[in-house]
This record gives sequence, structure tokens and C-alpha cells, in this order.
Amino acid sequence: MDTVEMHLISSISTASTSFFAALGSLRELHLEAAQSVAKIQSLRGDLAKLDKEMAVGGLKIVAMRRRRENVRKLGHAMQQLRDVVGAVAHCEEQVDKGEIEDALEGLASVERLIVGQPNGPQGQRHDRDDKFPLQNLSGIKALDSVGNDIAYLRKRVGKGFETRFLQALLGDLRKHVDQVPSTATFQRWDKASQRSRGHHDRVPSAQPAYLRMDDSMRSPLRANLEGLAQADSIMPAAMAFREAALREVKALIKRPLPSSSDDDVESTMSASTPGGRQKTQQEKSSVLARNLRALDADDAETMLKQ
Repeated sequence: MDTVEMHLISSISTASTSFFAALGSLRELHLEAAQSVAKIQSLRGDLAKLDKEMAVGGLKIVAMRRRRENVRKLGHAMQQLRDVVGAVAHCEEQVDKGEIEDALEGLASVERLIVGQPNGPQGQRHDRDDKFPLQNLSGIKALDSVGNDIAYLRKRVGKGFETRFLQALLGDLRKHVDQVPSTATFQRWDKASQRSRGHHDRVPSAQPAYLRMDDSMRSPLRANLEGLAQADSIMPAAMAFREAALREVKALIKRPLPSSSDDDVESTMSASTPGGRQKTQQEKSSVLARNLRALDADDAETMLKQ
């Protein structure tokens, strides 16, 4: 037993030295692992902070670039707005000078400039040098008054073309009355009377004077009609011509007719007396009919020829 016990004690003492040495090494490994984990966590924190700073900085850069682009677009829009206002003022000057063709073309170009189309008003110099893209400014509140000004100028341009239109047509009407012989009118009346009674003349007749139109009349009339169409003023011009033509025809008809008032002294004195009664339209028609019946044959023929 003593020998066995001595052997066990010797074996245990030898193994204990190795065991405690291994246990110490394990503790050192645990300590190094803990330090490594702490360092890794610290690195992860630093990386997360760096990522956050880089992301925020990148977003700030993107926002600043977007802001710079918006400021640039705003500057271009302001320049485009100045171009529109200057072009409208130039068109108003052209209307005041009577240059309605150029003014009408300028107004159309201004409208295209407002919606962002590239062509500018004729005769206008733009400082933008066509280097920045145009924008659609039609929804801007600042252009509401500009739209009203354009409509007003277009109306003035339409009135100018309407005046030219009336002058051309009324001048042609007066020219027809002065130049066409009365015999041609009588021949048309005679043929119309024969057709109404069922007599159809197959003999070809010359083209009536009112159907003949030369280029001196056709060219300005076409230009005026095109201008009225662009200014949206064809219907007002047509109504104005109808009224002016009716007045002109009434004046032409009344010119050779005898007076529709009595020429005696009593009627003259009553008409010139303050508070005197004016004749009604029916009374004037009765006097005119009586004066027409009083005409002799020569006077009636002379009146018809006129």
C-alpha cells in the first residue's frame, strides 16, 4: 500500500503542474478574446459613425446641388419673364405706330415664348443667347396681367384690320357706283324681270362688274382677312361691314330721292320753331310718296339713272 500511495502521489504532482499551466494559458486566451471583441465593437462604432457622416454629407451635397439647379432655373425663368414683358411692350409700340402686321406676329411669338417654345418675338433681342432651355410659364400668377395685355393688344390689332377691311370694301362699293354705267344696271333689272315672268334668255351676257376683281383689290383684301383670322376678329368685322354697307346703300338710295319733308313756309317755320312737333316716320314716308308721285317722266328717269 505504501508503494502504491507513493506512486499515486508522484503521478498527481506531475499532472498538476501541466494542468495549472494549461489553465493559466486558457485564462490568457479568454482575456485576449475579450480585448479583441472590445476592439471589434469599437471599430464597428467608428465605422457606423463614419458611414452616418458620409451619408449625411452626401445628402447635403445632393440637396445643395438641387438647390443650385433650382436657383439656376429660377434665374432663367426671371430672364424669360423679362423677355416676355419687353416683347409685349414692343408689340404695344408697334400697335401705336400702326404696324399691326408686325404686332400681330409679335403677339403670336410672345404666346409661344410664354409656353416655352424656343422662338422669340420678331425684332426682339434676347440676352439669354439661346443657351438655357425655356420653361412653360403659363401657370405663373405674375403673367395674368400680361395675358390681359395680350388680349387687349390683339383686340386693337383686330380693330386695325377691321378698319382696313371696311375701307377696302366700302371703297370698292363707291368705286362700283361711280364707274359702272346705269345702262348695265337697267339691263340686269330687265333680265331679272323677264326671268320672273318665265322668259329665259339664252343669249350669253357679259360678266357683271361686281364679279370682276383685279389683284389691286384681291391682295389687300386677302391680307386683311388673314389678319382678322389671326386676331379672332372675323365675325366682328363682318358685322361692322354689314352695318356700314347698309348705311352706305341707304345713303346712295336717299341721295337722288326727293325730300321727305314739305317745303312750304309753314312747315319750315314749324320745324325751326323751338318746341315744334317733328314729323313721324310714317308722315315722312307719306310726304316722300307724294313727292315721288309728283315727279314728271324726265325727273323720274333722271332719278333712276342716278
